[in-house]
Amino acid sequence: MTAAVKTAPANAHLSAADGPVITCTNPECNLELSRTEKALSVRRNGLCAECFTDGVTVPEQAATPQPVTAPEPAEQAAEETHEETAARLATIGLDPETGDVVRCGQCDANIARKVADNPAAEYCSPVCETAAVRAAALAIAVEIVTFAYPDITEYQAETGLKAAMQHWSNGKVAGRGIAAAARAWTSRDEDYSQMHYGEQGRANSRALPILKSAVRAAREYLAAHLPA
Repeated sequence: MTAAVKTAPANAHLSAADGPVITCTNPECNLELSRTEKALSVRRNGLCAECFTDGVTVPEQAATPQPVTAPEPAEQAAEETHEETAARLATIGLDPETGDVVRCGQCDANIARKVADNPAAEYCSPVCETAAVRAAALAIAVEIVTFAYPDITEYQAETGLKAAMQHWSNGKVAGRGIAAAARAWTSRDEDYSQMHYGEQGRANSRALPILKSAVRAAREYLAAHLPA
Protein backbone atom coordinates (compact mmCIF):
# COMPACT_ATOMS: atom_id res chain seq x y z
CA MET A 1 0.00 0.00 0.00
CA THR A 2 1.45 3.35 -1.03
CA ALA A 3 0.92 6.37 1.24
CA ALA A 4 -0.64 9.49 -0.22
CA VAL A 5 1.64 12.41 -0.89
CA LYS A 6 1.67 14.85 2.00
CA THR A 7 1.66 18.56 1.36
CA ALA A 8 2.90 19.76 4.75
CA PRO A 9 5.18 18.25 7.37
CA ALA A 10 3.36 16.82 10.37
CA ASN A 11 6.30 17.79 12.56
CA ALA A 12 6.69 21.38 11.49
CA HIS A 13 6.86 22.35 15.15
CA LEU A 14 10.41 20.94 15.45
CA SER A 15 13.26 23.33 16.04
CA ALA A 16 16.97 23.26 15.21
CA ALA A 17 17.58 21.98 18.71
CA ASP A 18 16.20 18.63 17.63
CA GLY A 19 19.37 17.95 15.61
CA PRO A 20 20.15 17.80 11.92
CA VAL A 21 17.30 17.63 9.47
CA ILE A 22 16.52 14.08 8.42
CA THR A 23 13.64 13.36 6.11
CA CYS A 24 11.50 10.30 5.60
CA THR A 25 13.05 7.83 3.26
CA ASN A 26 9.74 7.39 1.45
CA PRO A 27 10.32 9.45 -1.73
CA GLU A 28 6.58 10.17 -1.87
CA CYS A 29 6.64 11.59 1.68
CA ASN A 30 10.03 13.11 2.36
CA LEU A 31 8.81 14.75 5.60
CA GLU A 32 11.25 15.80 8.31
CA LEU A 33 11.53 13.22 11.07
CA SER A 34 10.83 14.10 14.69
CA ARG A 35 13.29 13.36 17.46
CA THR A 36 11.45 10.14 18.29
CA GLU A 37 11.29 9.16 14.63
CA LYS A 38 15.02 9.76 14.32
CA ALA A 39 15.67 7.50 17.28
CA LEU A 40 13.62 4.75 15.63
CA SER A 41 14.84 5.44 12.11
CA VAL A 42 17.12 2.43 11.98
CA ARG A 43 14.34 0.05 13.04
CA ARG A 44 11.86 1.75 10.71
CA ASN A 45 14.28 2.02 7.78
CA GLY A 46 14.21 5.79 8.06
CA LEU A 47 10.42 6.10 7.64
CA CYS A 48 8.29 8.57 9.53
CA ALA A 49 5.75 7.13 12.00
CA GLU A 50 2.83 7.48 9.60
CA CYS A 51 4.59 5.86 6.65
CA PHE A 52 5.83 3.07 8.88
CA THR A 53 2.30 2.52 10.26
CA ASP A 54 0.91 2.51 6.71
CA GLY A 55 3.36 -0.28 5.83
CA VAL A 56 5.38 1.66 3.31
CA THR A 57 8.26 -0.40 1.98
CA VAL A 58 11.45 1.46 1.22
CA PRO A 59 13.09 0.27 -1.99
CA GLU A 60 16.35 -1.46 -1.32
CA GLN A 61 19.33 0.63 -2.19
CA ALA A 62 21.55 -0.71 -4.85
CA ALA A 63 24.60 -2.28 -3.40
CA THR A 64 27.73 -0.19 -3.63
CA PRO A 65 29.63 -1.51 -6.60
CA GLN A 66 32.78 -3.23 -5.59
CA PRO A 67 35.89 -2.08 -7.37
CA VAL A 68 36.73 -4.39 -10.19
CA THR A 69 40.06 -5.98 -9.60
CA ALA A 70 41.95 -6.78 -12.72
CA PRO A 71 42.94 -10.40 -12.90
CA GLU A 72 46.48 -11.11 -11.93
CA PRO A 73 48.59 -11.05 -15.06
CA ALA A 74 49.79 -14.43 -16.07
CA GLU A 75 53.35 -14.98 -15.05
CA GLN A 76 55.46 -13.99 -17.98
CA ALA A 77 57.77 -16.56 -19.33
CA ALA A 78 61.34 -15.95 -18.30
CA GLU A 79 63.19 -14.04 -20.98
CA GLU A 80 65.51 -16.24 -22.96
CA THR A 81 69.16 -15.52 -22.32
CA HIS A 82 71.70 -15.01 -25.09
CA GLU A 83 73.30 -18.36 -24.29
CA GLU A 84 69.94 -20.14 -24.40
CA THR A 85 69.09 -18.50 -27.73
CA ALA A 86 72.44 -19.52 -29.18
CA ALA A 87 71.98 -23.09 -27.99
CA ARG A 88 68.45 -23.28 -29.41
CA LEU A 89 69.51 -21.95 -32.81
CA ALA A 90 72.48 -24.29 -32.88
CA THR A 91 70.22 -27.30 -32.39
CA ILE A 92 68.49 -26.47 -35.67
CA GLY A 93 71.67 -25.56 -37.53
CA LEU A 94 71.34 -21.77 -37.51
CA ASP A 95 73.97 -19.16 -36.80
CA PRO A 96 73.35 -17.81 -33.26
CA GLU A 97 74.34 -14.28 -34.31
CA THR A 98 72.45 -13.91 -37.59
CA GLY A 99 69.86 -16.67 -37.52
CA ASP A 100 71.05 -17.73 -40.98
CA VAL A 101 71.94 -21.24 -42.05
CA VAL A 102 75.48 -22.09 -40.93
CA ARG A 103 77.85 -22.65 -43.82
CA CYS A 104 81.26 -24.23 -44.14
CA GLY A 105 84.05 -21.79 -43.37
CA GLN A 106 85.95 -22.93 -46.44
CA CYS A 107 83.62 -24.01 -49.26
CA ASP A 108 80.40 -22.28 -48.08
CA ALA A 109 78.42 -25.54 -48.11
CA ASN A 110 75.33 -25.82 -45.90
CA ILE A 111 76.37 -27.56 -42.68
CA ALA A 112 73.11 -27.07 -40.75
CA ARG A 113 72.68 -30.78 -40.03
CA LYS A 114 76.25 -31.12 -38.86
CA VAL A 115 75.93 -28.11 -36.57
CA ALA A 116 72.70 -29.51 -35.13
CA ASP A 117 74.67 -32.57 -34.01
CA ASN A 118 77.81 -30.63 -33.08
CA PRO A 119 77.33 -26.89 -32.40
CA ALA A 120 81.11 -26.36 -32.56
CA ALA A 121 81.35 -27.56 -36.18
CA GLU A 122 82.72 -24.99 -38.61
CA TYR A 123 83.56 -27.03 -41.69
CA CYS A 124 81.83 -29.64 -43.78
CA SER A 125 84.79 -32.04 -43.76
CA PRO A 126 88.37 -32.48 -42.51
CA VAL A 127 89.56 -31.57 -46.00
CA CYS A 128 87.95 -28.16 -45.82
CA GLU A 129 89.14 -27.66 -42.27
CA THR A 130 92.72 -28.43 -43.28
CA ALA A 131 92.52 -26.05 -46.23
CA ALA A 132 91.16 -23.29 -44.01
CA VAL A 133 93.90 -23.78 -41.42
CA ARG A 134 96.59 -23.69 -44.10
CA ALA A 135 95.12 -20.49 -45.52
CA ALA A 136 95.16 -18.91 -42.07
CA ALA A 137 98.78 -19.96 -41.55
CA LEU A 138 99.75 -18.41 -44.87
CA ALA A 139 97.97 -15.20 -43.91
CA ILE A 140 100.07 -15.03 -40.72
CA ALA A 141 103.26 -15.45 -42.73
CA VAL A 142 102.17 -12.80 -45.24
CA GLU A 143 101.48 -10.37 -42.41
CA ILE A 144 105.01 -10.83 -41.06
CA VAL A 145 106.52 -10.18 -44.49
CA THR A 146 104.43 -7.10 -45.26
CA PHE A 147 105.31 -5.68 -41.84
CA ALA A 148 109.01 -6.02 -42.69
CA TYR A 149 108.47 -4.82 -46.28
CA PRO A 150 105.80 -2.10 -46.02
CA ASP A 151 106.28 -1.08 -49.66
CA ILE A 152 105.15 -4.39 -51.16
CA THR A 153 101.68 -5.87 -51.60
CA GLU A 154 100.25 -8.96 -49.95
CA TYR A 155 100.38 -10.65 -53.34
CA GLN A 156 104.15 -10.04 -53.56
CA ALA A 157 104.62 -11.35 -50.03
CA GLU A 158 102.63 -14.51 -50.78
CA THR A 159 104.43 -15.06 -54.09
CA GLY A 160 107.84 -14.88 -52.41
CA LEU A 161 106.81 -17.26 -49.63
CA LYS A 162 105.43 -19.87 -52.02
CA ALA A 163 108.48 -19.62 -54.26
CA ALA A 164 110.84 -20.05 -51.32
CA MET A 165 108.94 -23.08 -49.98
CA GLN A 166 109.62 -24.93 -53.21
CA HIS A 167 113.29 -24.92 -52.19
CA TRP A 168 112.78 -25.72 -48.52
CA SER A 169 113.83 -29.03 -47.03
CA ASN A 170 114.93 -30.34 -43.64
CA GLY A 171 114.19 -27.00 -42.02
CA LYS A 172 116.43 -25.11 -44.40
CA VAL A 173 115.91 -23.13 -47.56
CA ALA A 174 118.27 -23.32 -50.51
CA GLY A 175 119.91 -20.25 -51.97
CA ARG A 176 117.53 -20.26 -54.91
CA GLY A 177 114.59 -20.12 -52.49
CA ILE A 178 116.07 -17.10 -50.71
CA ALA A 179 116.70 -15.38 -54.03
CA ALA A 180 113.13 -16.12 -55.16
CA ALA A 181 111.74 -14.51 -52.02
CA ALA A 182 114.05 -11.49 -52.29
CA ARG A 183 113.11 -11.04 -55.96
CA ALA A 184 109.37 -11.07 -55.14
CA TRP A 185 109.83 -8.71 -52.21
CA THR A 186 111.69 -6.06 -54.16
CA SER A 187 109.81 -2.77 -54.22
CA ARG A 188 108.21 -1.58 -57.44
CA ASP A 189 110.86 1.02 -58.16
CA GLU A 190 113.59 -1.65 -58.08
CA ASP A 191 114.38 -4.60 -60.33
CA TYR A 192 116.12 -7.52 -58.67
CA SER A 193 117.36 -8.88 -61.98
CA GLN A 194 119.10 -5.57 -62.75
CA MET A 195 120.92 -5.44 -59.42
CA HIS A 196 124.63 -6.11 -59.10
CA TYR A 197 125.68 -9.26 -57.28
CA GLY A 198 126.48 -7.26 -54.16
CA GLU A 199 123.03 -5.65 -54.16
CA GLN A 200 121.37 -9.01 -54.69
CA GLY A 201 123.40 -10.42 -51.81
CA ARG A 202 122.21 -7.67 -49.49
CA ALA A 203 118.62 -8.23 -50.63
CA ASN A 204 119.00 -11.96 -49.96
CA SER A 205 120.52 -11.34 -46.53
CA ARG A 206 117.61 -9.09 -45.62
CA ALA A 207 115.04 -11.59 -46.86
CA LEU A 208 116.44 -14.69 -45.11
CA PRO A 209 115.61 -13.90 -41.44
CA ILE A 210 112.19 -12.56 -42.41
CA LEU A 211 111.52 -15.68 -44.44
CA LYS A 212 112.51 -17.90 -41.51
CA SER A 213 110.33 -15.97 -39.06
CA ALA A 214 107.33 -16.12 -41.36
CA VAL A 215 107.70 -19.84 -42.02
CA ARG A 216 108.23 -20.60 -38.33
CA ALA A 217 105.07 -18.71 -37.33
CA ALA A 218 103.05 -20.45 -40.03
CA ARG A 219 104.25 -23.90 -38.98
CA GLU A 220 103.52 -23.24 -35.32
CA TYR A 221 99.97 -22.26 -36.26
CA LEU A 222 99.57 -25.39 -38.36
CA ALA A 223 100.81 -27.61 -35.55
CA ALA A 224 98.29 -26.10 -33.16
CA HIS A 225 95.24 -26.05 -35.43
CA LEU A 226 95.41 -28.83 -38.03
CA PRO A 227 92.79 -31.53 -37.39
CA ALA A 228 94.17 -34.71 -35.93
